[in-house]
Amino acid sequence: NIRELENLIERLYVLSTDGEACLQDLPPRILDPRTKDSLLLADIEKWHIERVLRLNGGKQRKTARDIGVVYNTLMKKVRDYGVDLEGLKR
Repeated sequence: NIRELENLIERLYVLSTDGEACLQDLPPRILDPRTKDSLLLADIEKWHIERVLRLNGGKQRKTARDIGVVYNTLMKKVRDYGVDLEGLKR
């Protein structure tokens, strides 16, 4: 569920010392593919991209800088994940 994912990402952000989280920082129930709670890394990445785009009012270049990727990489991920750019603009 989205609320759980938001809480997890916020928790990871708060607990990280350098603003980055690693797979080992995730709870075991999330990493175990045999549980119904497991998430795909792609789900987390898509949620993060959408969140930062929303915070940046849909500004793609600023979002790319904020998440630490080049613009072309961001746009490829946006296409691959089916992110609705128009829906994320303020």
